[in-house]
Amino acid sequence: MCALAAVGMMFTACKKNDNKGGFNPEDIMPDGMYVVGPATGINALTDANAINLLTAQGVNEKLMDQDKKTWEEAHRAGMYEKYLFLNANQDFSLVLLDGTDETIYGGDLQEATLVADKGDVAGYWCALEIGKKMQVPVTGFYHVIMDVNKEGDLDAAGGAQIIVAPVAWGISGGCNGWGFDKAELVADPASQTATWTVTNAKFMANQEFKFKDEMGWKIWLDGETQQVSANTNLGKDMRQGGDNIVVAENGIYTVTLTFKLGKGDFVNSYAFNLTKTADVEVADYSNSELVVVGDAVNSDTPDFDGNNGGWSWGNIISLGLPEKNGNLYTWKKTVSLVAGGCKIRSIKTTDDPYYEAGANGGNDNITITEAGDYVITATIDAATNTKTVKVEGGTPAEPIMMTVKAKLPADWTNTPTAWVWPTGGDGSAAALTQQGDWWVYTTPEPVAELNIIFRNGDGWDNGQTVDISLRAELICYQIMEGEGNRNVTQIDCE
Repeated sequence: MCALAAVGMMFTACKKNDNKGGFNPEDIMPDGMYVVGPATGINALTDANAINLLTAQGVNEKLMDQDKKTWEEAHRAGMYEKYLFLNANQDFSLVLLDGTDETIYGGDLQEATLVADKGDVAGYWCALEIGKKMQVPVTGFYHVIMDVNKEGDLDAAGGAQIIVAPVAWGISGGCNGWGFDKAELVADPASQTATWTVTNAKFMANQEFKFKDEMGWKIWLDGETQQVSANTNLGKDMRQGGDNIVVAENGIYTVTLTFKLGKGDFVNSYAFNLTKTADVEVADYSNSELVVVGDAVNSDTPDFDGNNGGWSWGNIISLGLPEKNGNLYTWKKTVSLVAGGCKIRSIKTTDDPYYEAGANGGNDNITITEAGDYVITATIDAATNTKTVKVEGGTPAEPIMMTVKAKLPADWTNTPTAWVWPTGGDGSAAALTQQGDWWVYTTPEPVAELNIIFRNGDGWDNGQTVDISLRAELICYQIMEGEGNRNVTQIDCE
């Protein structure tokens, strides 16, 4: 695949509209990237309504999710996003307008397997070249994500590129245990308008939700290294990856998301509405089991429950059933945790009524800084859906000698090594000992908590696991096949 050349063909363009379709001749087309051509229903930047083809500045979801940057801070130079209808077998191009200069990008757009957090999805991809046009074979509503590789960090993933991903909106939130309810679509591609509707969504007061694509929460431009990703969700103010939308009152709701092609930021194209259609009774949490879930829970902790409660993020410790005092429900338990993050959640198979809370009852993860015993108290006032979470204590755990074993996936062909560090300490490379099918690391001295990354070889370019934090004398993992940083599954040590 050809990466975009550093120097390409430039085209001179008039920045003023030529009054076609009733435009004021003094209107100015802003600098930026446009998706333009017959496939969009607007042939050229001089046509009426061409300003609505201006893309939004791309937001690197990885910076928001992993690096905790704000939406504004996560904007990525050279990355652009656009939602719109594209007509099958008709041309479109990307046009970067800079002053009076146009640079036209396109390429040989092909069917491709795209990497999303929910798994691989079907879409279209190509490397970008100067002066080319593109087509899609199916008329549909698409999320177009383009990156001209201005930062030079996509070289290993095809360089400058475009993803064209089919979109199927729905909602995820307190109404469905942060699962997914697909919306019903009514669309008019010719006018670039659409409405998605979810009916009978049950919300309790102050529960939250987002609009989410069926593919998941995000999609990667570089599926292997996973440094650049785009949000596939809309939150408050119709921002990609924005804050959750809060529902003020208990009720059954019809949720609608409307689209009319608009310029730039998605708030100019999208709007939503909540219509309450019925009242609901105050939720009864008497039989609701809550759990601590996250990487602050480990298999050597008391009351560890290895089935994960249906959650993929970390292990769980049950907080049991609550004490009830009117509409106030309280769960309280002393648990043993290690350094890491966690939240309080319902067992995932019991979503009605659903409970989720983090630090101080809010959305942020609870951060555990050192291994020890903690008293966790979670409450909810069901009448107002007001939640609190209190974490007290923290008796530091005694250092112990730890051994961790791993079995390799079939696609790891290099002699594995590890990168290890105690919590709060510096990291270093470490050799592993082979014992049959196992590759083994043992700490040279007792530590309170061990952090380890298994690597396919002695560097970082051939793949590695996610960070693994543990506090156990012996624990064993299977490294999973896949792309990007590999997940691990705890298995028996036999």
